[in-house]
Amino acid sequence: MPGPEQPRSATTELTAEDIERVHTAFFAQHNMSLLLDQLPVALWVKDAQGRYVGANQQWLDDEAFDSVADVAGKNDYDLFEAVRAAASIRRDWEMLDEGRPLITADIVERNGEAQTLRTTRMPIRDADQHIVGALGFTQATEPAPTEAPTPETPLEIDPITGVGVKAALIDRLSELIDSEEPGSLVLFSLDDHGIVSDSLGLEFGDMLLRAAARRLTTAFGPLLFRNREDEFAVVLPTTDPAQLADIGQMMLNKWRQALVIDGNHIYGSISVGMTSLADRTRASLVLQDAELAVNEAKRSGGSQVAVYSPEQRRNADDQLAQQMLVRRAVADKEFNLHWQPIVSSISGRTAGFEALLRWRPAGGSQILPAAEFFPFLERSGLIVQLGQFVIEEACRQHIAWREHNSIKAPIPVHVNVSARQFMSGLLATDIISTLENTGVSPDMLVIEVVESAVADPSMELLKDLAALRDAGVRVAIDNFGASHSSVSSVENLPIDIAKVDRRLASRIVAGNDEPIIDALGSVLSTQGITPIVQGVENELQMDWLQSRGWDLVQGYHVGAPLDPHDVTTLLTAHV
Repeated sequence: MPGPEQPRSATTELTAEDIERVHTAFFAQHNMSLLLDQLPVALWVKDAQGRYVGANQQWLDDEAFDSVADVAGKNDYDLFEAVRAAASIRRDWEMLDEGRPLITADIVERNGEAQTLRTTRMPIRDADQHIVGALGFTQATEPAPTEAPTPETPLEIDPITGVGVKAALIDRLSELIDSEEPGSLVLFSLDDHGIVSDSLGLEFGDMLLRAAARRLTTAFGPLLFRNREDEFAVVLPTTDPAQLADIGQMMLNKWRQALVIDGNHIYGSISVGMTSLADRTRASLVLQDAELAVNEAKRSGGSQVAVYSPEQRRNADDQLAQQMLVRRAVADKEFNLHWQPIVSSISGRTAGFEALLRWRPAGGSQILPAAEFFPFLERSGLIVQLGQFVIEEACRQHIAWREHNSIKAPIPVHVNVSARQFMSGLLATDIISTLENTGVSPDMLVIEVVESAVADPSMELLKDLAALRDAGVRVAIDNFGASHSSVSSVENLPIDIAKVDRRLASRIVAGNDEPIIDALGSVLSTQGITPIVQGVENELQMDWLQSRGWDLVQGYHVGAPLDPHDVTTLLTAHV
């Protein structure tokens, strides 16, 4: 039996085969792993993307993992809480960017005793000196002084996502502005965070934020900050439009992939807004510009990239000026009601009046129609306050007409109500209370709701509509026929009246769409719903409707909007 192989003489030349033999014995046969497991330090290895490749037993024991399989392929965000993960990733990035070792210290409490954990990070290079990963090892040293500062205070890190807070973002912007170095601010706003939080709860919303932060951190590392609730920011040292556009498009593409949250695949989108730091003297101005850009991206439907332009600032200034005017007008009671008659095409009698909101700004002679200011009322929520005024004023005006000696019969009044007014779930209660306080009979009030609001009705809207009808108030669907959901709208909702969309009336002249109008009339008749045709502007339309038996009409051909005094005159003469 041959004895053990004899070692070569020290004078023997070292060959490539000898090196390979030692390498195989030391690494391929896992002797290296055994050696590392015996070291009194916690050691880990990551690839260039921050994913764990390996770790020794000391690190696994310290972090309470059973084996390397538990961590392989995962990053710090997958394994640790957000603040710790973000700090680790920022340090990895700093070391890899510098291409040299980085030593950091953290104070932790172990077994009731404060310790300083000193971590050394080193880049791993391949044969061509390209960085392909990172090696880190941590060793506990003497107990830390209780007054010793931690490397990063909690005030610098967002507790939910682990990225920099807004104050740190402001500091970074200010530094770049002061240094006059080129730079750009890019905002990433999650288009669906509010919906997710409302549907699945705030806790799940926070999980969505953490998942988004993980995805953004893999691209931007320590450059990432949280600007506000559902918005992240990065400050990039470039103003090159092509490069910025590529970055924005890259993130849009990433969001086409689902975020995996607690086992759920969540698909969403982000809107991207960006602006240069050039010509700005304060960080707050840069942020305002970027916010305008991201808002422009959202107005375009989301999942878009928008770059700030001075036109956006002018538009924002104009909207702010209008906002101040409208708010003042609400406070100073500059709004009033005009009334457009609803007339029988067969008998010529006046069957009701629709209340139309009008605004005469203080000191002005021009009366503005609702189209000029209604969108802002909706966005700002002022429509709720002003909507209550309209209902109360309509009821008061009805009482004034009813008590006028020359008016022989009470006339129903129609009031438009927006979907926003139903959100509180108290609209029906408020309307019924107003009827009781003013003495208006419920059957003299018609509440009009636009068809788009009832296409996917909320529970609050359905409950309020049912409560109103139970109280005797009639409900009308406005702009009926404007969408493909028309038939299902009247079938599934408590509706008494359907006001046919004015665009259908305009097609009577062409003649080609007359069968469609007849079909709508048949649907309404089957459901027992009274139709009112809007937008009747000429004699041809009027004659056609009369010949088909359409009775109630509304439009400039039968009556333009009138102020209350003119309505009184009309009712005195014709009712």
